Amino acid sequence: MQNRVVCLMVVMAVAMSVASASSCSTFCKDPYLNIQGEYVCCDKNPGTCPERDECPPLAQEDVRQGIRFCHYDPECHPNEKCCFDICIKQKVCKLADP
Repeated sequence: MQNRVVCLMVVMAVAMSVASASSCSTFCKDPYLNIQGEYVCCDKNPGTCPERDECPPLAQEDVRQGIRFCHYDPECHPNEKCCFDICIKQKVCKLADP
């Protein structure tokens, strides 16, 4: 059973990469696999990252669970950018400034 799940995951990953690769123009090293020769789409979404001058008070745990961590813009929604957050000290998806 476990082999079937692993096999299904591999098939899905390949299918997703083939589907997204057709509309991608820029590829970067896959930060998750860290294997030589593995690349992912890293096209840039329109807009710029919003600037944050100060950190808000610590958010409630349920709010923080909604944060989407990322490495590249295509991991975010089309109207978002993958931006470094000075408070969290990691890259997260944020609504893009025009």
